[in-house]
Amino acid sequence: QTPTAEELRASAERAREATADLVDDLREAGPPDTEAGEQAAQELEQLGERTESRIDRIEERLGEDVESASDPFGAVASISAELSSLAADFEATFQELEELDPGGELQDAFRETDSCQELRENR
Repeated sequence: QTPTAEELRASAERAREATADLVDDLREAGPPDTEAGEQAAQELEQLGERTESRIDRIEERLGEDVESASDPFGAVASISAELSSLAADFEATFQELEELDPGGELQDAFRETDSCQELRENR
Protein backbone atom coordinates (compact mmCIF):
# COMPACT_ATOMS: atom_id res chain seq x y z
CA GLN A 1 0.00 0.00 0.00
CA THR A 2 1.34 3.40 -1.00
CA PRO A 3 1.58 5.87 1.87
CA THR A 4 -0.50 9.01 1.65
CA ALA A 5 1.01 12.49 1.60
CA GLU A 6 -0.17 12.96 5.18
CA GLU A 7 1.57 9.75 6.30
CA LEU A 8 4.75 10.89 4.57
CA ARG A 9 4.53 14.29 6.30
CA ALA A 10 4.03 12.58 9.67
CA SER A 11 7.06 10.36 9.02
CA ALA A 12 9.15 13.38 8.09
CA GLU A 13 8.08 15.14 11.27
CA ARG A 14 9.02 12.09 13.37
CA ALA A 15 12.39 12.01 11.61
CA ARG A 16 12.89 15.72 12.31
CA GLU A 17 12.08 15.24 16.01
CA ALA A 18 14.35 12.19 16.32
CA THR A 19 17.16 14.04 14.55
CA ALA A 20 16.78 17.09 16.79
CA ASP A 21 16.83 14.84 19.87
CA LEU A 22 19.93 13.02 18.64
CA VAL A 23 21.79 16.24 17.81
CA ASP A 24 20.84 17.76 21.17
CA ASP A 25 21.93 14.62 23.04
CA LEU A 26 25.26 14.53 21.22
CA ARG A 27 25.88 18.20 21.93
CA GLU A 28 25.00 17.77 25.60
CA ALA A 29 27.24 14.72 25.93
CA GLY A 30 30.20 16.63 24.54
CA PRO A 31 33.23 14.95 23.06
CA PRO A 32 34.37 11.69 24.59
CA ASP A 33 37.51 11.98 26.69
CA THR A 34 39.78 10.26 24.19
CA GLU A 35 42.61 11.24 21.87
CA ALA A 36 40.21 11.43 18.89
CA GLY A 37 37.25 12.73 20.91
CA GLU A 38 37.23 16.28 19.51
CA GLN A 39 37.42 15.02 15.91
CA ALA A 40 34.64 12.52 16.61
CA ALA A 41 32.46 15.27 18.07
CA GLN A 42 33.08 17.40 14.98
CA GLU A 43 32.15 14.50 12.65
CA LEU A 44 28.91 13.94 14.58
CA GLU A 45 28.09 17.66 14.57
CA GLN A 46 28.53 17.76 10.80
CA LEU A 47 26.35 14.66 10.44
CA GLY A 48 23.63 16.36 12.49
CA GLU A 49 23.78 19.47 10.31
CA ARG A 50 23.62 17.45 7.07
CA THR A 51 20.73 15.39 8.46
CA GLU A 52 18.76 18.49 9.44
CA SER A 53 19.36 19.97 5.98
CA ARG A 54 18.18 16.81 4.21
CA ILE A 55 15.07 16.60 6.35
CA ASP A 56 14.35 20.26 5.55
CA ARG A 57 14.46 19.41 1.84
CA ILE A 58 12.23 16.38 2.34
CA GLU A 59 9.68 18.46 4.24
CA GLU A 60 9.88 21.11 1.53
CA ARG A 61 8.95 18.53 -1.12
CA LEU A 62 6.18 17.17 1.09
CA GLY A 63 4.91 20.72 1.61
CA GLU A 64 4.31 20.91 -2.12
CA ASP A 65 1.59 18.31 -1.54
CA VAL A 66 2.79 15.23 -3.36
CA GLU A 67 -0.77 14.17 -4.17
CA SER A 68 -1.57 17.31 -6.17
CA ALA A 69 1.90 18.16 -7.45
CA SER A 70 2.29 18.42 -11.19
CA ASP A 71 5.01 15.77 -10.95
CA PRO A 72 4.26 13.49 -7.97
CA PHE A 73 6.74 10.87 -9.19
CA GLY A 74 9.45 13.52 -9.35
CA ALA A 75 8.65 14.51 -5.77
CA VAL A 76 8.83 10.89 -4.62
CA ALA A 77 12.11 10.40 -6.53
CA SER A 78 13.54 13.54 -4.92
CA ILE A 79 12.53 12.36 -1.44
CA SER A 80 13.96 8.89 -2.12
CA ALA A 81 17.25 10.44 -3.24
CA GLU A 82 17.43 12.49 -0.03
CA LEU A 83 16.77 9.38 2.07
CA SER A 84 19.48 7.45 0.20
CA SER A 85 21.91 10.32 0.72
CA LEU A 86 20.98 10.44 4.38
CA ALA A 87 21.79 6.76 4.78
CA ALA A 88 25.11 7.29 2.96
CA ASP A 89 25.92 10.22 5.27
CA PHE A 90 25.44 8.01 8.33
CA GLU A 91 27.49 5.21 6.83
CA ALA A 92 30.35 7.56 5.88
CA THR A 93 30.38 9.18 9.32
CA PHE A 94 30.48 5.86 11.13
CA GLN A 95 33.27 4.71 8.80
CA GLU A 96 35.18 7.91 9.62
CA LEU A 97 34.67 7.29 13.35
CA GLU A 98 36.01 3.77 12.99
CA GLU A 99 39.09 5.09 11.16
CA LEU A 100 39.66 7.66 13.91
CA ASP A 101 39.59 4.92 16.50
CA PRO A 102 41.44 1.78 15.43
CA GLY A 103 41.95 0.77 19.07
CA GLY A 104 38.26 1.03 20.01
CA GLU A 105 38.77 3.83 22.54
CA LEU A 106 35.95 5.96 21.08
CA GLN A 107 33.64 2.98 20.90
CA ASP A 108 34.24 2.26 24.56
CA ALA A 109 33.70 5.92 25.48
CA PHE A 110 30.40 6.08 23.56
CA ARG A 111 29.27 2.77 25.02
CA GLU A 112 29.94 3.96 28.57
CA THR A 113 28.32 7.39 28.21
CA ASP A 114 24.97 7.70 30.01
CA SER A 115 23.26 9.45 27.08
CA CYS A 116 24.38 6.72 24.67
CA GLN A 117 23.15 4.02 27.02
CA GLU A 118 19.83 5.84 27.19
CA LEU A 119 19.62 5.98 23.38
CA ARG A 120 20.31 2.25 23.11
CA GLU A 121 17.61 1.48 25.67
CA ASN A 122 15.06 3.61 23.77
CA ARG A 123 15.60 1.91 20.41
